[in-house]
Amino acid sequence: LLIYPEGTHAERCHMGDFSTAYLRMAFTAAANANFEKEIYVVPVGVHYDSYYGLRNRSLLRFGKPIGLSQWYDHYQEKPRTTCREVNRLVCDAMKDLVLDIPDEQYALREKLCVSREANRPWFANLVEKQPSLLQQLAVDQDMMRNLNGMNQTIQEELLDHVNQYQGQLETCGTTDAAASMPKNLLAGFIHALLWILLLPLGVTSLWPGIVA
Repeated sequence: LLIYPEGTHAERCHMGDFSTAYLRMAFTAAANANFEKEIYVVPVGVHYDSYYGLRNRSLLRFGKPIGLSQWYDHYQEKPRTTCREVNRLVCDAMKDLVLDIPDEQYALREKLCVSREANRPWFANLVEKQPSLLQQLAVDQDMMRNLNGMNQTIQEELLDHVNQYQGQLETCGTTDAAASMPKNLLAGFIHALLWILLLPLGVTSLWPGIVA
């Protein structure tokens, strides 16, 4: 049974609060079996090649299964307390499987942690080898850990530099992803060809409905 315990989704690299309903369901299943059957909770992290754009690839990371039998006795005495304790363990396991940026200074940290490779157009793969999603996630997670371990003053200086860099990109009318794209004839030719092929479709979509 696959459950999304956050109960909602937002365009942020941030884990929300987990509802304990999934654990109540799991312990209820164990109770229906007279607490004689092991019930497992398996943390699963989902990672995409683009955090905000079109997602062509996805990575599923399965964590170590968490057996609930060790909490059966405790659950029968204090079900709510047990669910909260196990929920914290599941949350900690999930944080190792995904990119989790805390709310504090989220907008600034995101600029450092979200890999530029995440925003590469699909045709870039024809001219340059793309890193694996596991490598991409590892780089972003390492960046997050390094930020947390930095002196606050150094961290603020680094984030100031990033803001200046982003401002310069906006002034030049470009983006971080575009600046990192390899400049070669094949990529440019494919890009131009796509524009030519899709232009009639775009014009047609703007024409009166009866003509379309």
